[in-house]
Amino acid sequence: MNKRKRIEEIGESKHRQVRQRILQERKTDILENLAFELSDKIRRLRSNAGLLASTIRMRGEMRVASIPRAQRNMKLRDFQSFLSSNTPVTPWRTRIQEFYKLEELSNSKRRQNSSKSSPSKTPTPLRMTKEKTSTQGS
Repeated sequence: MNKRKRIEEIGESKHRQVRQRILQERKTDILENLAFELSDKIRRLRSNAGLLASTIRMRGEMRVASIPRAQRNMKLRDFQSFLSSNTPVTPWRTRIQEFYKLEELSNSKRRQNSSKSSPSKTPTPLRMTKEKTSTQGS
């Protein structure tokens, strides 16, 4: 049961050493490249995350800035009472209400207008301004 140990020749052992050295150098090169790529990727991701965070912050600040300062610290109940008591009628709202006459139009009138064979001649804003200017000039 004596096992014979393999006796390696001198050339064969040198070949293995050279091969192992090449493999080791290749492994270190691959690991260095991988480490470089990872660090580069991490740097890019961090910069993108920083840009995203700053844009989100700016959007939030813009939304807050669009709220009037007097109303920023109001509680919801105070804001609700403020809205119900102080609803100013802005000129553009009155123009829109006059133009479309939302209060006067009911579903029956809308159906009558849509059932007519001729196309409806509701004045457009351009027509209204022309009519107003023509009546004002004469």
